[in-house]
Amino acid sequence: MPAIVVEDLVKSYARGMGGLAGRVTALAGVSLTFEPGETVGIIGPNGAGKTTLLGCLLGFLRPDSGKLSIEGRAVDDLRVRAATGYLPERLVLDRWMSGMAFMHYHHALARLPESTRQRDCQALLDRVGLDREAAGRRVGRYSRGMLQRLALAQALIGNPRFLYLDEPISGVDPAGIVTFRDILSGLSASGATVATRVWTFCPFRFAPTSACESGSTSKRKN
Repeated sequence: MPAIVVEDLVKSYARGMGGLAGRVTALAGVSLTFEPGETVGIIGPNGAGKTTLLGCLLGFLRPDSGKLSIEGRAVDDLRVRAATGYLPERLVLDRWMSGMAFMHYHHALARLPESTRQRDCQALLDRVGLDREAAGRRVGRYSRGMLQRLALAQALIGNPRFLYLDEPISGVDPAGIVTFRDILSGLSASGATVATRVWTFCPFRFAPTSACESGSTSKRKN
């Protein structure tokens, strides 16, 4: 069974106050299939609907028409959400917390064992390359690249089977980009399905989105 299936997805937005200026189409008949363990880079020009597609897959946005399923279930099924990680394009983190406290908080929200909390969180911060001194610092003092590392670590809590990354390497230094690539490779090997908006570091398949122009989304192997 495919991990994720998108069929003839259409999503539009009202233009102007009250929709008086009509509607603009973000996705026009997009169809995609994601296989288990596959990493897919969603690419396209500005306004092609990349973030809108991720929003629909996450259940944040309701499409006008079409079908979405994840392992045969609805995208907002609680079993799907419990197995999903997400790194948004615009980060809104609890800036008064330390990085480690932020991780502890989200580990608790995921209802993971308190007995392994410190060990699990430290392992994830080490994995994304956020050092221990930085982990004890307030998030409000982090650089953009450090925020991205922390957000990725949070998205990886609980070993999600589905991971959505929206501009994950924004502000990340070259060493961090290599680290993120290695993490993606490891996720694929473990069977996780990943959709990311950055193709420049995506080692697997690209899915261009030009839905507003062509009415469909094509696929090609890297």
